[in-house]
Amino acid sequence: MMRAANVPKELAETHHSKVSRWLLLTMLMLCISYILAAPPFRRPLQRQTTLHEQYEELEVRYSRLERSLGSEEHCELGALARLKLDKAKIMLGGGSWWWSNSEIAKALREAEEAMNAWERKEDMLRGAVGLVERAYFSPADGSAQPYWVYVPQNYKPSSKHALIVFLHGYDPSINKANPWLLGDDIYRIADKHNLIILQPHGRKNTDFIHIGEQDVLEALKRTISHYSIDEDRIYLLGVSMGGYGAYIIALHNPHLFAAVAVVAARRYHFLWGELDQTTLPPPRACVLIAENPYMLAENALNFPTLIIHGEKDLLVPVANANLMAKRLSSFGCPATVNILRDESHWIYFDSSLFEKVFEWFEGKRRQALPKRLIYHTFTTAYNRAYWATIDELEEWCTRSTVKASALPNGTIFVNTRNVAALSLELHPELIKPAKKFRLILNGSTIAQGELVKPIKLSHRLRERKGVLAKTHNLCGPVWHAYMHRFIIVQGTLGDEETKAENEAKAKQLADEWVEFSDGVATILKDTEVTEEQIKQYNIIAVGGPNENRLVKLISGELPVRFLEDGYRIGIHEITTRAIKKKLGQVLVYPNPLNQSRYILIYDGVLWGKGLPINHKFDTLPDFTIFTEDQETDGANEIVCAGFFDTHWQVDGKLIWCKLSKCQSKPRYSEISSSAHDGD
Repeated sequence: MMRAANVPKELAETHHSKVSRWLLLTMLMLCISYILAAPPFRRPLQRQTTLHEQYEELEVRYSRLERSLGSEEHCELGALARLKLDKAKIMLGGGSWWWSNSEIAKALREAEEAMNAWERKEDMLRGAVGLVERAYFSPADGSAQPYWVYVPQNYKPSSKHALIVFLHGYDPSINKANPWLLGDDIYRIADKHNLIILQPHGRKNTDFIHIGEQDVLEALKRTISHYSIDEDRIYLLGVSMGGYGAYIIALHNPHLFAAVAVVAARRYHFLWGELDQTTLPPPRACVLIAENPYMLAENALNFPTLIIHGEKDLLVPVANANLMAKRLSSFGCPATVNILRDESHWIYFDSSLFEKVFEWFEGKRRQALPKRLIYHTFTTAYNRAYWATIDELEEWCTRSTVKASALPNGTIFVNTRNVAALSLELHPELIKPAKKFRLILNGSTIAQGELVKPIKLSHRLRERKGVLAKTHNLCGPVWHAYMHRFIIVQGTLGDEETKAENEAKAKQLADEWVEFSDGVATILKDTEVTEEQIKQYNIIAVGGPNENRLVKLISGELPVRFLEDGYRIGIHEITTRAIKKKLGQVLVYPNPLNQSRYILIYDGVLWGKGLPINHKFDTLPDFTIFTEDQETDGANEIVCAGFFDTHWQVDGKLIWCKLSKCQSKPRYSEISSSAHDGD
């Protein structure tokens, strides 16, 4: 047996310590080598930022840039950044079943690119051809609204280009992230003719009236500023709902367009919707008729109109085309109607139709200074044609007309109907070769002298009574209060139940505006509104004087009196005690705290529960008192409604009331008798 060597104790402990350290170091190195040699999927993964988190980070950055770059300079870049974030938000809220992650990531990437350009103050869209997405901040609600410009491949800034404004049809699924846009086959035709195409969003499905019309005109103004446009070759083309929009925008603003083409369009609310006008309360019918192209047809005197319709259109009957063509021709307006045999409503999905329309537009030029003009309107909201502007009406709910002609001997004849104030912009070209003019208004000479440079003349035909008047910027009805920056003010007076009801109503009004207009709406409590906001904003107040502090403050200066269980206007008193039903009221009026802005009051039952979202805002007059019951078209049962006169005063002839004790004869005869002229 061998015996172990006799090793000193200190040396043995040192040896074991060294061995232990060596073994530990070896094991550590082996572990590191193993980890480094392991397949990638076995390495620890770094956490990636989700699309929602990327969106939130970009929102924070946008807010920072908005605070530091909030001036008007380069504001379209800010609007474009805001638009891209809005699109990403819509996509993120829509779920993966509608938008893919790659589409959401693309919207976020484009938002970041727009913010980079905004921060650098560089025009990232300069020189871009093809389909270009642009945006602006709306003067109505401050939202970022999109518009798309197709720039032909051979576009040259040094040349003037014709512009086609295309208005889309109705589609309940469209929004900022899912717009209705033309296809590549149409863009190839635009390339062939070297045309620029503007495609406004029109706030989704607004019929291109009111806020939709504002969107089109704003997009047009900005397109002209960005591109080299020949303003004498701007054409308007609309299909289906957009065809109605093309009618109404051109007839409101005839001086802007060289020619108009409408495809599969309705010309009249009542014919298209099979809505019997005689069943409507006259004030509501009046609002609809005032936006009826049929009633304004003679405004098309100085531009040609092309009407195309499918013979077998079951959605919009072909009678719409035939009746409008007949109406235009009866006034001597240049109109061409083309009824396509055996074709349905969907003719505008055939690219060959666009080829024919584009060819029809060729060579047509705007009459910027026609020597003869005729302009009809029912409101000062739309009041200009060429060189004539109607500043005030004598009577409301009656058609206003100006007819003017300029002769080469220098005589200018102007005749008006229902006009209280008028402005004329006279240009030497109107009387060429004469050098001197004589202006004869309704048979009397009111001005004369030399006309060697443009001059503006204003004339009042009837004196204004008091301070208030229904002018271009302040004329009602309810829809007009949404055309300028507004805030929804929630009432906070009353018990907890009342406060909760008003909070819910304010949220509903805001949600309805967002759904209807692809916009934004701000809600404030009545305790939060500042004097500066009253100066700048229209106030949409929720709750009467017992519920809303602002309404309580001004209630004594309003034309409608708030009773304990109802309302009084003029001789008309409507109470829940009398009719045994819950009541609601909507009232628009110049805000007594700032008479250059509106106060719009929603009190009691909310209006329009049964109406579709695209028609909750467009048929109310200046005031309406109604019940919670619904009519056949979904509107609330109206008990009393009407308009204020041209000085914002109560006029019994403009009030309609269904109660037997309140029966009166409102002045709506001109509206009723002329609504079907020429049918």
